[in-house]
Amino acid sequence: MGVVPIIDISGLSSGDAVKRSEVAAALDRACVEIGFFQVVGHGIDDGLIQRMYDVSRAFFALPAEKKHAVAQPDKTRSAATARSVSRR
Repeated sequence: MGVVPIIDISGLSSGDAVKRSEVAAALDRACVEIGFFQVVGHGIDDGLIQRMYDVSRAFFALPAEKKHAVAQPDKTRSAATARSVSRR
């Protein structure tokens, strides 16, 4: 694998154990060999996906101070590290 694979996950909701196993193997291969994958066959409505893109674009177009107002605390860093990063 040299590119991000596109994996059809519709088989995961199948009653067919072989199909589920094939999807699981494809996901495993993608994670081990590339670390990323794109999914299709998930059943999420195209309109909802488009809305997510629209809302994401609108959010990232906001000024930094508005985005920082909704930032979640990073529990993996010490308070001192978080303060020094936020001042940059």
